Amino acid sequence: MQSHQARSATILLGLFVLICSGCCDPIHFKDCGSVTGALKQVNVNGCTKIPCTLLRGTNATIKVDFIMNNNVKNATSDVNAILLGLPVVFNPPERNACKGQGLSCPLNAGHSYTFIGTVPVRKFYPNAQLVVQWALRDEQSKNIFCMMIPIRVSS
Repeated sequence: MQSHQARSATILLGLFVLICSGCCDPIHFKDCGSVTGALKQVNVNGCTKIPCTLLRGTNATIKVDFIMNNNVKNATSDVNAILLGLPVVFNPPERNACKGQGLSCPLNAGHSYTFIGTVPVRKFYPNAQLVVQWALRDEQSKNIFCMMIPIRVSS
């Protein structure tokens, strides 16, 4: 017979797994020119359907699973919001993808990696529907991966 504490821990663990499995379903994305890597899966925190809704005054976190086609020494994050066909720089606070974002450089060909990036969704951003283009670039400015995701900024 399980103790009350053991049952409670089991229930809490089950709830945690259920909640986490539902909050980060893979989403559909468009590859916009991956070269030295290949995208496998993309998750946006809290997004279960396209367009992903990002709330002003919060941080948006993206998790990207990819595999390397070539060896690279460094990786830099470039983020643009494409609004009315025009790119607007939307870069994260830390552009060095090898610093605090789940990656440790160098990145080696044939290995799988998970990049975790965060960008602030500022309170002054207008409520709008747009496309976010997120690229990870190597030391030669070639795209390790590049993806486009439709989003909606909302209050």
